[in-house]
Amino acid sequence: MSEQGLARQSTALTDFNPFRAMDRLDDEQILNELEGRVSKVWVYQFQQDGKTIEGLSKVGVDQACIEMSMRGEVIREGDLDYQQDPTDPKYMLFSAYASKYAVSKEGQEIFLDRVLGTKRQCVYIITRNEGVSDRVNPFWYEQGAMKAMRNARMRLIGEDTRAKIITLAKNAGKTKSVMPSDDIGNGKNGQKPPMTPPQEKKPASDTVVASIIVAEVLETSGTNKKTGKGWTKYIIKDDKGEEYGTFSETFASFANDSIGSGIPVQITYKQTKFGNDVENIALPEDQGVQG
Repeated sequence: MSEQGLARQSTALTDFNPFRAMDRLDDEQILNELEGRVSKVWVYQFQQDGKTIEGLSKVGVDQACIEMSMRGEVIREGDLDYQQDPTDPKYMLFSAYASKYAVSKEGQEIFLDRVLGTKRQCVYIITRNEGVSDRVNPFWYEQGAMKAMRNARMRLIGEDTRAKIITLAKNAGKTKSVMPSDDIGNGKNGQKPPMTPPQEKKPASDTVVASIIVAEVLETSGTNKKTGKGWTKYIIKDDKGEEYGTFSETFASFANDSIGSGIPVQITYKQTKFGNDVENIALPEDQGVQG
């Protein structure tokens, strides 16, 4: 097997991908922060089967960390590293660590947890018409680093804190509806044809359906000894350390796009001698608020 890396995201524009759109909007928030402008959006919203799905923006994650610190739980940013994507030199792979501590009024600290956040960031500007252009994005490092750290901190935010920030954002008008126009994708010049988005499938009797928060997507590849053909397998890891394997780039891309949103995905899999084999991945049917 070859070296493992973050799973490649789709290089073509498919149907509206709200996770990809939210990530692009966070790119804008990071630019605002770098230029000293205040971003007012804490929560992103989109519609799915008549329900409203909600996730924290980068600024929303910042606010959640502030809320936790007021209760004596402090999230601290740790080591950050990056390297060129061995599968595509146009991208950089970022990894960042964040730790959570309980801090008493007297200043005594107790270590609680340490987690990894990852992000794959394009070095070039991406537009709807051009796809990946030949113009370097001057802020690729800042955006990749801050989103990797966002993803690490997101994993340490409890559901109660997340729910409180969403409520505060709604009351203060600090939400944004994510629209198809927010999803740039990689446009007409993507290197691969559009992929079919994950489809809803009725689970077979021997399959397991679970709602998970994706923490990381790894990639491993090799060559079939009998046929000589190359293969690539993706490992989807959830925030509890459980792993799910798939040879589908579509499934891996959907899972990868959801990282950092705080929104769960519904994964359908079979338990085999090779582990948990993914059969489908989509937004949970019961996720969101009825609209």
